[in-house]
Amino acid sequence: MTKWPLFATFFILTTLISCDRKREDSKEIFKKLSWIEGEWVNEKDSTYHEIWKQTSDSTYIGKAISINGKDSLVDENLKIALNKNKIKFYNEVEEQTEESKPQEFIFTSSNPDTLIFTNTGPYYPNKITYKRINDTVVVVKVERVNESEPIRYEFTLRKKK
Repeated sequence: MTKWPLFATFFILTTLISCDRKREDSKEIFKKLSWIEGEWVNEKDSTYHEIWKQTSDSTYIGKAISINGKDSLVDENLKIALNKNKIKFYNEVEEQTEESKPQEFIFTSSNPDTLIFTNTGPYYPNKITYKRINDTVVVVKVERVNESEPIRYEFTLRKKK
């Protein structure tokens, strides 16, 4: 009698349990993202703002805007969504995306205070990180990684009261 069926059964069960736990982890992490809600202002360039609002149990909608005097220009339409047990980040920049289709980024962190999203597409950026320092400060990194000429832009957002 071989031990192969027993090993195969153990492997399959372990994989299924692990996948189910990962799905649950995504849901639990998503529930803890409420800290992103509100209006955030760049500390060094107060003309840049990000405004985030939860619009459903599975979606946060954001806008990145630049303020020039009395005018506000939408630079990017942003979204964080829980879809099929995966957290995804979408940004839409008309100049950078084909036919105004948003870029899709996959959540690759396991910490609700450090949101890391990656994209394997050809556009800049292909990695975006939001690191919550406290209730009023978030550090954002926008990067192009795995290229011959990496790009990294980092800024600090402070929550507007």
